[in-house]
Formats: sequence, C-alpha cells, structure tokens
Amino acid sequence: MKLYIFILCMFSIVFADVTITNVHARQEGLEIIITYDMIGELQDKEEIILGVSTESGDYIIFVDAEGDIGKNVTPGRGKEISFLVNDAIAGENAKFKVYADIKSPPGMVYVKGGTFQMGSKKGDSDEKPIHTV
Repeated sequence: MKLYIFILCMFSIVFADVTITNVHARQEGLEIIITYDMIGELQDKEEIILGVSTESGDYIIFVDAEGDIGKNVTPGRGKEISFLVNDAIAGENAKFKVYADIKSPPGMVYVKGGTFQMGSKKGDSDEKPIHTV
C-alpha cells in the first residue's frame, strides 16, 4: 500500500525580527522534508513552529517533527524540518507553514509586557482621563 501526500502551497511569513523564506517540501518514502531559509534572530520566547493544514483549512501546530524547529534555531539558509507521514495527513492534500512565534498552552495567548494608553477625553466619567496602564 502506497501512501501519498500532496503538497499544495508554502508560505513566507514575517514575524517580529524573523523572516522565513524559500519554504519547500518534498516527500521521500514516508518522510516529509521541509527546507527553508531564516533571516534574523529569534527573540526571547520565540521559536520556529511548523503548522500543518489538510482539507479543514485550519493550521495545527505539528509537534512530532525534528531538525531546525523549536527555540534554538540560528539564522541561515537550507534549514530542514523532517517527520514521518502519520494517519492524520496520509493521503490528504496538506499545506505547511513555517513561522516564528511564541508557543502558548492550549486556550492561552502570549501577551508581551508593556504599557498602553487607556481612557478617553470625551467618554463617560469612568473613562477619563487618558492614562498609562
């Protein structure tokens, strides 16, 4: 029995100070190999993440991959991520994206610390004055 995976498209993603370009995927037997180029340094809690989408259109973070993925990826050309085809994508049309982001626990999002201006000059009394939070 042969398993096939069809690779529809790749993305170039820019996030913060990291640019991912030249994303290509190929299949060798049951192994998927994704190559990419990375410009810029990962910051603080950022890491290289592989997203996989099939017919549903939603991308999920793929965690069973090896290679230039995770927190300790350095800039350069010809970065490589590989993994074995699993039941979730075997025989499916799959799309992959490689990007730099901050991986958060399910149901949570990372909010970078800092300040912002809150309030209004024209709003209700509980909205005045504009102040730094």
